[in-house]
Amino acid sequence: MTCDIAFTEVEVNAMNMLGLQYTLHCEVYNKDLFDEYPVVTYRHQTFPRTAGEAPRHEHAVFDDLKRFAQCPAPGVTVDEFEIGSSGSKVFRVSL
Repeated sequence: MTCDIAFTEVEVNAMNMLGLQYTLHCEVYNKDLFDEYPVVTYRHQTFPRTAGEAPRHEHAVFDDLKRFAQCPAPGVTVDEFEIGSSGSKVFRVSL
């Protein structure tokens, strides 16, 4: 899951001069079931990534799952893969 973020000049100045931070959350819902709870929740990301160095544009990549439903809804599958000797885990969610 990825998204591009564009901050205004006022927001960039506030982050750089006043220490303001923005937090981006990403959750996936099953639109067919009108769930009020997300099927997948990714770890949030805070911007700027480095204090005092806020850029106008950021590219957020959500690839670190915080939580996925214990019993996915019908038609939703969550596959877990292990990558390399480090044991890093990658999840693929199919809706």
